[in-house]
Amino acid sequence: MTDPSMDQDIGPASAIAKPDRCGRDATACRAPWAESSAWVQTCGIPSNRGRLLFRGLGLYLALALAGAFGLPPLHAGQSGDFAPKLGVDRTAPALGGTADHVHVVEVRRPSLGSHMLLITLRVDPGYHVNANPATSENLIPTSVAFSGAAPEQIAYPPPSRFKPRFADDVLDVFEGTVVITATFPAGALDRMHGLSLTVTAQACTAEICLPPDEIPARATW
Repeated sequence: MTDPSMDQDIGPASAIAKPDRCGRDATACRAPWAESSAWVQTCGIPSNRGRLLFRGLGLYLALALAGAFGLPPLHAGQSGDFAPKLGVDRTAPALGGTADHVHVVEVRRPSLGSHMLLITLRVDPGYHVNANPATSENLIPTSVAFSGAAPEQIAYPPPSRFKPRFADDVLDVFEGTVVITATFPAGALDRMHGLSLTVTAQACTAEICLPPDEIPARATW
């Protein structure tokens, strides 16, 4: 016997609502105005062509905003996040070495027959060198060494007191014009017509110290 309920006319198979890619009734996905409009809503999922269009518009707007606000362009491999800039000390190479700021300007005997030599240094403004003796063992004192003759005594001038930013303590330093006196045995300088010497020093500013240098010089008489 046939079930009377099975005799219901359900119409042709094409009229049966089939689930679409949304997993819902395709008929329910249509907008209320779908019958009268050429545009049909498909569950809010744009086509591939629509996605490309939106991406293109987004890229265009991003480039336009970057140009308007002066943002730096991104290169291949960069992200949109601004990386912190690395601090680069561009002043250190321009400072040069100690020999660029400490100069041996004169080496002379005070008088003919004198057994003393006066060595005059000039330290550039804004720089200083360590006194002799230096404030601590970690600092390089300014010194003079001779070749060909050994002095009996080397006298260095009184130091100035200086507080650099890189040290907690006040330092003993030489600044400006520095005169060092070397005393030789009697008659030692009369037996020669010249003498070579080397000044060892380390120039510093209030913030940094340059590598120490050995500055050669020669006196003739």
